[in-house]
Parts: sequence; structure tokens; C-alpha cells
Amino acid sequence: GLNRWPSYMDPGQMANYFTPDDGTDPRRHYGSQYVRDFTYTFTMASDHVNGRDIPNILDYLLSGQNPANGEVPEGGVPPDPPAQNCWDNGPFMAKAVASYALLYNDFEYLCGMHQEDNATRVSKLLHGLEFLDVALEGGQPHLVFTAGGHGMYGFTDGEGKEGHVLFDSLLLIEGAQLMADALLAAAAKH
Repeated sequence: GLNRWPSYMDPGQMANYFTPDDGTDPRRHYGSQYVRDFTYTFTMASDHVNGRDIPNILDYLLSGQNPANGEVPEGGVPPDPPAQNCWDNGPFMAKAVASYALLYNDFEYLCGMHQEDNATRVSKLLHGLEFLDVALEGGQPHLVFTAGGHGMYGFTDGEGKEGHVLFDSLLLIEGAQLMADALLAAAAKH
């Protein structure tokens, strides 16, 4: 649903945010802005989302990234910082920003600076992808691995996983491929 919360990019202003539910739904379960849900919303139903709203939402979600290890938060409600980390958010964030750049031909946004920490969006997104550890040792599957106890994916984030995790591995590949496609398109444009 559509919500109006404080803008991340323009402090003091209000902005549109899109959540799985809105305040008019009595069954409301998800009143926050989530990386995964927003990625699906604007990539699969872009005719229902104003393209001018997207960069503010993406930068808000990226603002909660852990600078030490690259982990990307699941979501939040502005002006509070995003929180609730799950491992799938780095790949979903890369998919979201790359998809936005490709759908709206906005490569300046993709290659620009994130206002909060003076880092490029590309470097933040790559750090988010690097958060997922993939073994590159001979004889080992090249899949995301967890020793257990961490919520890996938003739909099952209450369940600890252990071992190689196929779904997060596929998301990592898809996020990295979309980033490569967007960066190649940006390079071709300039």
C-alpha cells in the first residue's frame, strides 16, 4: 500500500513509500518498507509506482547497511533507520538499484554517491553482495554457506539455517548479474 512518511533524500519533506499493506487494511501485517517487497513491486508493477519515488526509497533502505560487514537491513518505517537483517537483502538491494537504473535509464543514480556516508552506491551494493560468503575451494559447491542460527531469507527468517543455501545463492547470482548489466549499460552510455 501507499504510505506517506518523511523523505530520506529531502529532510523536512514527505515522500511516498510502498509497503505490502497499508493502514486501511484491517488485516495489516506488514506496515514497514521492505527491500524484497519493494523490489518486487516496482519491477513487476512499475506502472503503479511513480519512478520519481524510487530513489528516495532505495537510499532509505541502503542507509541502514552495516559499514563493517556489508549486511543490508530488511526494512523499516521512516524516519527510523532500517533494521531486521536477513541475508537475502544484499542481493535484493543490488537487484532493486540495478533494475531501477535499467528501467528508468538513470545511471547517474546508480553510479552516484549515497548521501549518508559519502560512498558510491555501487561500492555499497558490491559490499552487500560480498557479505554472503561463497566458498571457492575445489570440490566444494559454490553456494552461500552458513554455520547456522541466522535467518537467511525473509519468508523463513524465524528459522535458523545451516549448510549451503541454494535460494540465497541464486539471489546472489541474479543480483550480481543485474549489477553487471546495469554497469555495462552505464559505461556504454558514457
